[in-house]
Amino acid sequence: LLIRLHGRNASHVVAIGPAPGTPPPPGDPRPVQQIFRQLWAWPSSTIEEQRPDVHSPFAPARLTDDLVVLTWPAPPGDPVDYRDRANPNDERHELVVLSLSAEGKLVDERGHAEEPTDRDDGEPELATLSFCGKPFVDGRAVYVTAVRVSGRGADTTELHVCRFDFVPAGREGRLHLRWRRHLLDGRAIAPATFGAAGIPELGPSVALPSAPIVRAGRVFVASNTGAVACLEATTGRPECRCHVATAL
Repeated sequence: LLIRLHGRNASHVVAIGPAPGTPPPPGDPRPVQQIFRQLWAWPSSTIEEQRPDVHSPFAPARLTDDLVVLTWPAPPGDPVDYRDRANPNDERHELVVLSLSAEGKLVDERGHAEEPTDRDDGEPELATLSFCGKPFVDGRAVYVTAVRVSGRGADTTELHVCRFDFVPAGREGRLHLRWRRHLLDGRAIAPATFGAAGIPELGPSVALPSAPIVRAGRVFVASNTGAVACLEATTGRPECRCHVATAL
């Protein structure tokens, strides 16, 4: 069982598993008392591995029997720091793969250290995006949405969809970018504001899309800015985009 545990300065992925139970006293008909204990945590408690607190939903996806893939905040020193935005709840997230059997070992991450000097399949553009939501896994293919503030203004969000293939590399493998598509730009619904004295209003927030789903060779995603889109799963070619009028 994986959970997210909020610490003092950072959050952690924590694995919980059953511990040896305590047998009842002789003659007691009650069953063995089963308890759970922490198996491992990632990142570790060392300062250099601590990452910002997490405000987004915790939604890991099973990649293989041993590996999980999830979005997680970028480490300290990230060059694109969403926490400098007007809305403090906006964080930039990477896509990470963890090993369950290796006690949360970081197998690969995309969206950080993407220069060619860092990895031979690096894509610098990924370091400017924030991955969000639950990845959709189809075999060894991983589909995930990503956003960033548009050049059109701080209140406009770019929506991207990416496909990574988990390919052999060393002993464990890595995420190789198959394609990335910039679908559309949109504006998020403004946050609710209240006139209470002394409470500052939050600035515009990045619009977080729905998690992608894959059906019949197509990827479907909703932008949460009034549009839905469908892409061909193998190539990422957009098949249709529909802007939905909303009446308030």
